[in-house]
Amino acid sequence: MFGMLWMLGIQIQQRVPVPANIQQLRTAIEKEWTNIPQATINNLMNSMRRRCVALCEANGELRDFRRDNSDQLKEIKDDIQKTNVRLEEAEKRIVDLEERTQNTETVMAEVLKLQTQLEERITDQEGRLRQNNIRIYGSLQIEKAHRALAPRPPENAPPRSIVVNFLSYRMKEEILRTAWRKKDFVWQERRVNIDHDYAPDIIRKRKEYTEAKKLLTEKKIKFQTPFPAKLRVFFPDVTRVYNTAEEARKDLAVRGFPITVIQPPGTLME
Repeated sequence: MFGMLWMLGIQIQQRVPVPANIQQLRTAIEKEWTNIPQATINNLMNSMRRRCVALCEANGELRDFRRDNSDQLKEIKDDIQKTNVRLEEAEKRIVDLEERTQNTETVMAEVLKLQTQLEERITDQEGRLRQNNIRIYGSLQIEKAHRALAPRPPENAPPRSIVVNFLSYRMKEEILRTAWRKKDFVWQERRVNIDHDYAPDIIRKRKEYTEAKKLLTEKKIKFQTPFPAKLRVFFPDVTRVYNTAEEARKDLAVRGFPITVIQPPGTLME
């Protein structure tokens, strides 16, 4: 129908002369309308029912499409709502885990601190148990003593040190002072020296002062190494006591004596 009206308009525009007013336009429309073949009008009338049915079907499909879209949108909204709930639960769990992690880190820090304190106490107790011991490096024949629990050295290497326990602490200190005054002595053409029987951890910490003691000896500055692993230095203007080799390194560097702290390999078989 609309196509026929469109063609009717084109035919009116093509008329000569073109209608110039409303009356001429009305006359031209009536003439062109009467010129439409009756067969064309019959075809249009016969096809109207088919076109209406097609329009109704299309309208029904549109309603179904809108209904399906509405259902899908509802499912999407439900999924989004469920996802939001899960996200809230996940955020809550993350917050709980962060709090637990923080608490665990705090507990671990306390445990490590306690472990360090216990290790220091064990080292101190071990050192006190060894107060009556001396350690002999070299070859010497002794009736009652035992060798250090270290692997057997290879042939032609220095022997393992010998640990001797005295009943009297004063006796042990007197023997050490006498040995230190003589520096060392020779037994069967082999040099022997005597020292304290320190715990392995204390030996390791005292060895860290090696470079500092070497420098102080070169500068002719007096020093001592008090138990368990300290360094007392008698500077011309002041006496300083260092509890760690790192502390000594920093202060000596400030005083113009740069040194390097040597970390000796630790071993439990000293």
